[in-house]
Amino acid sequence: MGTIKRIKGLEFRAIALACADPADSMNHLGTAELMARCERYVAASRAREHLLVTLAENGGE
Repeated sequence: MGTIKRIKGLEFRAIALACADPADSMNHLGTAELMARCERYVAASRAREHLLVTLAENGGE
C-alpha cells in the first residue's frame, strides 16, 4: 500500500485506487486541476493486469 506519489515509476500486477472523500479530485476529474488529473493517470497506469477504482458517494448528486 502506498500513496499516489510513492508508486510513481513502479509497476504492479494490480492497483486499487480508493477514494472516500467526496471533495477529492478523483470524484471530479472533468473539473480537476491538470496536475491532479495527471497524478491519477500515472497511478492508474502502474497496473499491469487489474485496476480497481472506487469513488466516494456524492449523496445523490
